[in-house]
Amino acid sequence: MRKQALNICKSIIKWFRKPIVKLLGFNLVNKHTGVYTAQDIAIAQNFSKVIKNILTCSETELHSYDFILRQVTDCKIANMPGGPGGENFGKWEKYINPSGIGLIQSPGEFAEFALYLTDLKIQNAVEIGVCYGLTGYFLCALLQRVNPSVKYYMVDISESNLFCFDLFANILNIKKYIPATSEFFEGEKFDFVFIDGDHSYQGVTGDILNLGQHAQVCVAFHDVYGHEYDGLSGGVCRAWQEFMANYKERFKAKVFSEYPDKWLGIGVGEKI
Repeated sequence: MRKQALNICKSIIKWFRKPIVKLLGFNLVNKHTGVYTAQDIAIAQNFSKVIKNILTCSETELHSYDFILRQVTDCKIANMPGGPGGENFGKWEKYINPSGIGLIQSPGEFAEFALYLTDLKIQNAVEIGVCYGLTGYFLCALLQRVNPSVKYYMVDISESNLFCFDLFANILNIKKYIPATSEFFEGEKFDFVFIDGDHSYQGVTGDILNLGQHAQVCVAFHDVYGHEYDGLSGGVCRAWQEFMANYKERFKAKVFSEYPDKWLGIGVGEKI
């Protein structure tokens, strides 16, 4: 009986596999196992649908918090340490992807941040530290809906976690620089810089010196309330505070947070 059920499951997976390869023109393979999985296919299909929703949304939807939040929760979120089931995560727990792959974000604050970006004039962007790549795909889709010619560069030291890049590169203006760090672009001026790589104080400071300080529209930092990194010479929290103190004549501070001074948080320095 169990063998029969297993064969049925394999048949279903095989049936799903063909449409996504045929329709999206992408050979979906799990980097770790080298084979297709039902979860991989479901995640790719679901995220592709969200990206399409964003790229084809109306102007009203584009500037709607409710619309953007719905797309964020439809993407599903990653199983983040310290959050699920605890006081920090609360109502968002039901949107966690059991496979562990998802947006490494708290939906409410990320949706507010994404909405904020839709009102800015951004021609190019760079994200330092992309992990699965899903945050980058989502933000690029929004920026691309505002400006179809926008360019979004994704930088990381490894692509071992990068999910379905080739698939989304077919529909988004994304380009990856992996393996690389912010040093590769040292001194270049991007409209939007998103720092979410090395969370040590030294790592974040290096990203600020290489790219953050040169942002032409805004620079964003993930985990400005991520005190779990305080042991890394003060981590992101210290680097963020010092950045705003040292560059207050050039950038004004804005923070998107559901857990002020406790967890996560997206800090933005907007060019004055």
